[in-house]
Amino acid sequence: MIKFTVELTGAAQVPPVDCAATGTVEVTHDTEANTLAWVVTTEGLSGATTASHIHGPAAATESAGPVIDTLAAMEGNAPITGEQTNRRTDEQIADPNGGLYY
Repeated sequence: MIKFTVELTGAAQVPPVDCAATGTVEVTHDTEANTLAWVVTTEGLSGATTASHIHGPAAATESAGPVIDTLAAMEGNAPITGEQTNRRTDEQIADPNGGLYY
């Protein structure tokens, strides 16, 4: 198992934005089952969550399109939880471990 924790802030956006809302994403990569699971929590949103994605691959200063829609199973503003259970390629496994997804 490989675990990632990412802090969500407006300053971390590409390009950065001024935003009081914050959050945390915890991603677990099960290397034996070849899956990803996530929990997204947020604070300070001005309304309901309308989008949540994992983007990549891209370097920290670059932008990339979404590759996983993490919002699909969410109701209201509860924590967003989910799992990608389809078989992942060697490249898909290597990219997050190399810091190319956000």
